[in-house]
Amino acid sequence: MLERRAHIGCNVHDSLHASGVRVHTCGPHCFRCGSPRIWEFANRFSAFRPYETQVKILVGGIYEDWPVHERIFKWYPDWHPPKSAQRPRNFEEACLRKLPPQVYRTMVKDYTRRQYGEWNRNS
Repeated sequence: MLERRAHIGCNVHDSLHASGVRVHTCGPHCFRCGSPRIWEFANRFSAFRPYETQVKILVGGIYEDWPVHERIFKWYPDWHPPKSAQRPRNFEEACLRKLPPQVYRTMVKDYTRRQYGEWNRNS
């Protein structure tokens, strides 16, 4: 097993803050596994806590569901997905074909940059 980050657990790594709040280093991630063999292997390295996903992100002072929920599209009634025969060249182009630009900028872009270590390499 090869670990790219300085801590074991990659994107599912967390730690306990002095206040008692569990902090997800790379944003909230869950380890889901349908293979008993892989589950046994992963549990050799760490105990897993049961988790029911209820993720909210703070956008413009309002907590919103994450991942982006369908009701967000009601905020942009005049937006329609652009039509293009060309294949998207990157993640941003793919998102902008499925999301209004404002939703991409406020809810996806910074989250994704932080998740993959491009936003702040010290966090």
